[in-house]
Amino acid sequence: NIDAFVLSHSVEPITPITDEDAAKYLPPRECDYPIDPDRPITYGTMALPDTYMEFKLQFKEALDRVPEVFEEAVKEYEKISGRRYWYYDSYGIEDADALVIVLGSTYGTVKTVAKKLRAEGLKVGVMGLTMFRPLPEKELVKVLRNMKAVVVMDRAYSYGGLGGPLYTDIIGVLYRNGIRIPAKNIVYGLGGRDFRLNEAEAILKMAEKGAREGGFDTHVDWWGVRR
Repeated sequence: NIDAFVLSHSVEPITPITDEDAAKYLPPRECDYPIDPDRPITYGTMALPDTYMEFKLQFKEALDRVPEVFEEAVKEYEKISGRRYWYYDSYGIEDADALVIVLGSTYGTVKTVAKKLRAEGLKVGVMGLTMFRPLPEKELVKVLRNMKAVVVMDRAYSYGGLGGPLYTDIIGVLYRNGIRIPAKNIVYGLGGRDFRLNEAEAILKMAEKGAREGGFDTHVDWWGVRR
């Protein structure tokens, strides 16, 4: 939710790959279906009930194949750039009791505080998902199985529902895979409202307390709302 506003006003050093290496990974684009008067094609046609479900299933099946393609793409890009990307970035999850899951630039904020708290002895970890659709369920399960509590942060809300979109996905993953740990949703930063280090510290400590005590007082909290 206006995360790009935060990113566009942030400054940090980067090391880009060369144009030559980028060209190796991304060859010249060849359009499969160009607009060509010699080969007329219809775009955006209406689908009737006798075909609509079939091609929607094709969408679903194509997304189901993304992990296999993604992992091959990761390997190829690593060979060219020396950099490895994954379904998520993380810090401290290997031995954490409590996990905070976020999207976007908030990951850097929470990670900064997690380093401080781990130095103080709190076993907290943070995960910044880099793939949301399709949701990397198998990878999430590998991490969540080892946690005692999870806090999911959403910079959005599904009005009339049970929480933010990421939170409802995560509790679905927990339920489908028999992982019985307390989960809490933090709805924050709507409209681009700032999220600061002291707030990240409070949420990480909340997650650690939930792991230690075996639960949370509420399922969903709207964070930083003026009353």
